[in-house]
Amino acid sequence: MSFPLRNLLFGVAAMVVSMAANAASVTLVDVANSQNRDGFYAGFYTLKVNGQDILAMCDDFTTNTTLGENWTANIYNYTDVHSGAGKFGSNPVLYSQVGYLYSLAPSADYTNQADIDNAIWKIMDPSVLLANANATSYYNTATSGAYDTFNWSAYMQVLTPQPLSSSQEFLIPAAPVPLPATAWLFGSGLLGLGALGRRKRST
Repeated sequence: MSFPLRNLLFGVAAMVVSMAANAASVTLVDVANSQNRDGFYAGFYTLKVNGQDILAMCDDFTTNTTLGENWTANIYNYTDVHSGAGKFGSNPVLYSQVGYLYSLAPSADYTNQADIDNAIWKIMDPSVLLANANATSYYNTATSGAYDTFNWSAYMQVLTPQPLSSSQEFLIPAAPVPLPATAWLFGSGLLGLGALGRRKRST
């Protein structure tokens, strides 16, 4: 029986973390319900952010992060990113396109969450290959021009590593709901698979 992780992303949070441009201690805990897309995990992962286990989606394909790795990050909101924050520089259009896709993810099933994440990777890194027609459809919709000014402030915050090269950048809910242990322990069997992070692509 699978646990509906996607239903935990939004709702009334008993413990809402104040995250506007705050420094955070981060650990990559688990691959949660992410799925394989051309040899890489795509979808939501479990991060421990300032001691809380929350679901997060990666927007950074080219940096490698391993399970159990710890790093420091700044948590940026919509206003911060529009002021030039974020790992991908002063490009709010990219974050708006990504924010639109991220807003769809909580109500999607795990397969669609993985395809959404694959599309997010390509938005941030055009060299990324889209794994299937569904991911291509998400990408084409997000980059059509209709979502270049999408206001994602109610959906997402950006967890940017400090320094930038220290880890991947992750996307987290605007008001994270702490995950109970049972929500992610079922994925712990995947820990033996080793590195989660996307290895740098060879040219």
